[in-house]
Amino acid sequence: MPNQQFLTPPDMAMIERILTEAGLRHLVKGSTMESDAARFLTHQFQEGVTDEPGLRLMLEKYLMKRTSWRRPSRRTAER
Repeated sequence: MPNQQFLTPPDMAMIERILTEAGLRHLVKGSTMESDAARFLTHQFQEGVTDEPGLRLMLEKYLMKRTSWRRPSRRTAER
């Protein structure tokens, strides 16, 4: 079991920076996608992914998976 990491103010600033760079801070404050992404990054950090490039990569993969779930099929979009 990984050693849980505690977030410090600089760690939280890093997560905020990653969310901003991903364009999630331009969404409506408190949006589901923003909240889910913040929770995801926090969980990843606590599970041991504590470097900024690693967290960025994890978020990119997470967002690609999330947006593919919500993308309508061509048939649905054409109706």
